[in-house]
Amino acid sequence: CGTPIIAYNKGGILDIVQDDSTGILFNNQSEKDIINAINILKNREKEDPSGFDTDKLRENSLRFSRKIFLKNFKEFLKEIP
Repeated sequence: CGTPIIAYNKGGILDIVQDDSTGILFNNQSEKDIINAINILKNREKEDPSGFDTDKLRENSLRFSRKIFLKNFKEFLKEIP
């Protein structure tokens, strides 16, 4: 919550992380791409000490809060015949 994520640009993470907004996504599962993603994050923090917008990061993480999960799960169960 409030921390940018570095992740592989495939699968379920794409529902959670927006590249260059709530994290850094890399395209190939290679040492080179992972190191590049880490360097992008480091350089961004050097250029702007605040790095990422922590309010935006927190807001994004709250989409997955316990309260919202339970609400959505209950709504899903209501739809089952």
